[in-house]
Amino acid sequence: MPRGLAALLATFLIFLAAPARAWVEWHHTGEEVRAELTEEGSARFEHAVRYRVVMGPLKYFDVSGIDAEAQLEAEGNAKADDGRTFALHVEPLPKRGEDRAAARTQTLRVYVDEPKGLKRGSYTFWFRYRLETKKLLTKDGAWLRFGWTAPPALEGFDNGKLTLVVPTAGAEPQPAGEASGTQLFTVRRGANVDEIEIVRPHVTKAESSVWNARIDPHAFPALVKPEERKVAPKPLVAEHRLDLLALGLGALGLAAVLFLAMRKKIALVAGRPLLGLPAAARPALVAASFGLGLVAQGKGHPGPGLAAVALAILLAVERPPQSRARSSRWLALRPEDAFRAPPSSWFDATSLRGGLLVFGFAIASAGLAFVSTRLGPDTPFLVLADASIVVPLFFTGHHPRTRAALRRLFGMLRARAELRVAPVGSLYVASEARGLDSSERDVRLLVKPKGAMPGLLGIEASAASGLAVCVRVRDGSPSESRLRALLPQISAMSGRDSDERAMCFSRGTVAGTAELIATLGEALAERRNAGGAFRGQDRRAA
Repeated sequence: MPRGLAALLATFLIFLAAPARAWVEWHHTGEEVRAELTEEGSARFEHAVRYRVVMGPLKYFDVSGIDAEAQLEAEGNAKADDGRTFALHVEPLPKRGEDRAAARTQTLRVYVDEPKGLKRGSYTFWFRYRLETKKLLTKDGAWLRFGWTAPPALEGFDNGKLTLVVPTAGAEPQPAGEASGTQLFTVRRGANVDEIEIVRPHVTKAESSVWNARIDPHAFPALVKPEERKVAPKPLVAEHRLDLLALGLGALGLAAVLFLAMRKKIALVAGRPLLGLPAAARPALVAASFGLGLVAQGKGHPGPGLAAVALAILLAVERPPQSRARSSRWLALRPEDAFRAPPSSWFDATSLRGGLLVFGFAIASAGLAFVSTRLGPDTPFLVLADASIVVPLFFTGHHPRTRAALRRLFGMLRARAELRVAPVGSLYVASEARGLDSSERDVRLLVKPKGAMPGLLGIEASAASGLAVCVRVRDGSPSESRLRALLPQISAMSGRDSDERAMCFSRGTVAGTAELIATLGEALAERRNAGGAFRGQDRRAA
C-alpha cells in the first residue's frame, strides 16, 4: 500500500473514533433529615445527604419523592470530610407523564457550584424547603399523628435518622407506626420545644422510609378545635406492643407450667432437682419466677426479665434418678424381656411421641418469633429465650437409655464359642428394682467362661453410667491370683460379700468391651483337656 494512502487512512480512523467517556463513580452512603414544626403551621425540612465519590467529577445529583408543594430554598451548601466547603443550588426538574402519584411529588436536582465538580472523597450536602404543617398531621384519637415519607434511597445505608422538633405541650410525644418497633425513638424535652430523634438501623436500596410520631394537639393551637383544647391526651404504651408481648409470652408460660404439672403427675420416677428444692414447692416456684420474668419484659426491662426466666429454667432442671443399691440376689431374665423397648413418653425427647411434641413446639416457637418481629427488633430473641423453659421438661430428669449398648454387646458375645452366654441365666435385674418400670431397671450382662478357674464368680458388663466391665472373684482363690498377676496395676475392691473381690475396667465402645470380656474369659479359664476326649486303647486291668 502506498505510504500516502496509509497516512490518509490512519488520519480518517482517528477522526472517526468516538471520544472516550470518563469513568465516574459515587455512592449514596447516608441521609439525615431535620424537621422543625412551628405553632403557626409551617414546617422547615433540612436534608443532610452523604455521598462518597470514588471517581469524579460529581457535578449534580437528583433527589426524588419531594412533596410537590414544597417551597424550595434555592441555596444550599456542602462540606467535605477534610473541611472544604462548597455552595449548592437546587432546581426542580420538569415533570413527565400523567401519573397521579408523580403529580403529588417532584424531583429536585442539586447542583454543585464548582466548575470542575467534586473529586474523590466523602461529602455532605445540605438543602432545605418548607411545607405546611397540616399536610403532615392527621387526627389519631386524642392525638395528632405526624407522618412523613422520605425520598427513596439510591443505595442501602445504615442509621437513617429524622430529628423532629415540635413545640412543647403537656403530654410527651409518643412513637407510632413503625417507630414503635423497628425504629429507635428518643425524646428530649425542653422549655419551649421537644426534640424527637427517630433512628432506623438500616435503610434498604430504593426504600422510602416512613416516619411517624404521636404529638399532643395542644402543641399546635391553630389546629385544635376550641371544644378539644381542654382535653389532654393520656400517654399511650407504644401501639400496645407490650400488652401483645405479655399476652403471647404469657400463653407460652402457661403451656410450660402445664407441661411441668403433667410431667409431675405421669412420671413414675421423679428426677432429682438440680437446686435441691422440695418437689412439692418446685412447680409453684418455677411458675412464679417465669411469670415475673414475663411481666418484667412486658414493662420494658428485658435484662431482669431474662434473669427471672433463667432462674425458672434452673429450678425446672432435673438430674436422673439416683441408682439404688444392688443386693447379691439377681433375677434371671430372657433377652427379649430384658431388651424390650421402653414405652414411649410424651415428656422424653428421645422417644417418638416426645420427639414429635418437641418438634411441634419448636415450629410454634419459631412462628411466634417470626410474627413478633414487627413488635420490635429484640422481641424474637425474647420469645425464643422464654420458649427455652420447656428444655428441662423434655431433656432432663430421665433415666439414661443404655439398653441398646448392652443389646449389641450381647449379640457380639453370643457369637463367640469360647464363652457360655445362654439366652437364660446370663441377664439379671437387681431384686430391689421390682417396683420400677421395666425401662428403668438396672440390667447387667453376666458372662461365665467355659472351664472357669475356681473362684471366678463371673464377668459383669453394665451400662448404667457408660459401658464398664467388672470381674468378680473369691478372695484368695486361684482366679484372684491369676487376675492380680495379669493386672497388677489395678487394685481390687470389696464385692457384695465379705469374701468377694471385684476389679472394674472400661473400654468405652461396644466392640472394645466385647474384646475385653473375651480376653478376660480366656485368661481366667483352666487350660487342661484341650485335646478333647481320649480315643486310644484302654489298658487298665479288668
